[in-house]
Amino acid sequence: MLLISKYGNGSEEFVNGLERKLGIELDEEYRKFLIKYNGGDTPNTEVKTKGFSSDLRYLFGINAKKNIEDYLQIPVWENTKCVPIGEDSYGNCYAIGTEGIEKGSVFFCDHEKGF
Repeated sequence: MLLISKYGNGSEEFVNGLERKLGIELDEEYRKFLIKYNGGDTPNTEVKTKGFSSDLRYLFGINAKKNIEDYLQIPVWENTKCVPIGEDSYGNCYAIGTEGIEKGSVFFCDHEKGF
């Protein structure tokens, strides 16, 4: 279960603006999340899957304390088919796919190893 201290309500307008700016369509479930929570701090949240374990410190919002667009300024996101959605306590990112069969899939991006 994910415990989240949301950054405030998002809006359809925020999400539409982000999609237009990036030229993408986000997964419907992620859109709903951004509209409802606009990201937020996620204290004591652990992620475990297939031999992988880390925490999830926060999920980014739009025009929020931890902003998706701030992380998109990092060159590594250019020409990828995903956008950053969160970060762990060690500076690693979580990203969500925006195209093809990966649309809506969540990826862990180790800042020391890359994608």
